[in-house]
Amino acid sequence: MAAATAPERRTAIYHAQLAMGAVMADADGWQLPVHYGDVSREAARLRETVGVSDVSPIGKVRVVGGDAAQAVSSLFPQAGDLPTGLFSEADSPLKRGGKLLAARLAPDEFLVLTPAGVAPLAVDAIHSGPSNCAYAIDVTSGLCGVAIVGPATQNMMSRITETDTSPRALPDLACIQSRFADVQGLLLRRDVDDIGMYQLYASREFGEYLWQVLIEAAHEVGGGPVGTEALLGLRS
Repeated sequence: MAAATAPERRTAIYHAQLAMGAVMADADGWQLPVHYGDVSREAARLRETVGVSDVSPIGKVRVVGGDAAQAVSSLFPQAGDLPTGLFSEADSPLKRGGKLLAARLAPDEFLVLTPAGVAPLAVDAIHSGPSNCAYAIDVTSGLCGVAIVGPATQNMMSRITETDTSPRALPDLACIQSRFADVQGLLLRRDVDDIGMYQLYASREFGEYLWQVLIEAAHEVGGGPVGTEALLGLRS
C-alpha cells in the first residue's frame, strides 16, 4: 500500500490569489503563488515600487507568562535583554535549522517566527526548558502573514494606517502592534539591504479582507502582488 501523503494546506488568502491569476505550487506542504504571470515584472516591483506577498506559512509561536523571556532563551540566549518593541534573529538550534526570529511584544509576551513546519519543534524546545511560569502555543494556522516589500512601502502603509511606519518611528528590527485597515495586527520591519520590508500578521479571519486592502493600496503607488520566485530572488 502506498504511503499516505499529507494534504496541501491553503492560506486564508489562497482563493483571492487564484482570482488574481496566481500560479500555485507546493511549498513545505502549503499552496503558495510562484508568480502572477510575469516574474520579471514582479521582481521590478520589489526594487522600484512595492510588492505584496503571502508569507502565512511562516511558523508562529506565542510565548506568554512571567518567565516568557527565560522560556524563549532556550532558542534565543539573549531573549531577556531584548527590549519590548524589538526583535532578534538567530540561527535555529532545532533539527531542521534555518533562521528563527523572536519579537518581544510585552515584558511577558513574545512571538517566535520559524521556517514553515518548524513551529511544533520550537514549542517542544520551549516547554522542555527550565521555565514553569510560561506557556508556548503554535498559532501558525490562526494568523495570516503578508510581506510588503519595496521603496514605496512607507507610502503604501500610510494609506491603510495612521501609525507612523517611517524608519525614524519603526526602524529595522522593530515591531509594533496597531490597527491596519481597522484590523488589529502586528507589524515587523526587516529591511533587505536598502529595501524596506514589513511583515504584517493578523487573525486569519481577516486575511482575505486585508489582502484586498493591501493590494488596492499597492496599486495606488504602482505596485502589486508578487510570488515566491520574485521574493526569493530579492533575498538571494
